[in-house]
Amino acid sequence: SSGINAEYGFILHKCMNALRSYTNLQRETEIRKESSQKFRRHSILQQAFRSWMVKLEQTEEDKLKYRTLMARKHYTNKLLSQCLTQLSVYRDYRLDRKECYSLAVDHYQTRITTTLFNSWHLFVAY
Repeated sequence: SSGINAEYGFILHKCMNALRSYTNLQRETEIRKESSQKFRRHSILQQAFRSWMVKLEQTEEDKLKYRTLMARKHYTNKLLSQCLTQLSVYRDYRLDRKECYSLAVDHYQTRITTTLFNSWHLFVAY
């Protein structure tokens, strides 16, 4: 009877170890399966989010297209206006400088040259 109990205990021990190994294997299989499903859900969600973002950016870009064109047109007109204003200021400056130069030449020719010739004439006369 004790030999049968020992054999029964040994068989019971082997069966329990097999059951434990089987449950561990099943648990690992379930964990892997759940992990792969979680990864797949995450990948699908990420792909959907990316495509949604691309669509959203395209929609926003389409909405802003008119404003962008208007801003560029305004900037171009503003820049052109500033260039023309500065060109006009430069032209006025150049005309003023020409007038000042002309006055300086006239002053030199009328006043200073006459004074020099008179002084030279007096010097030669003595």
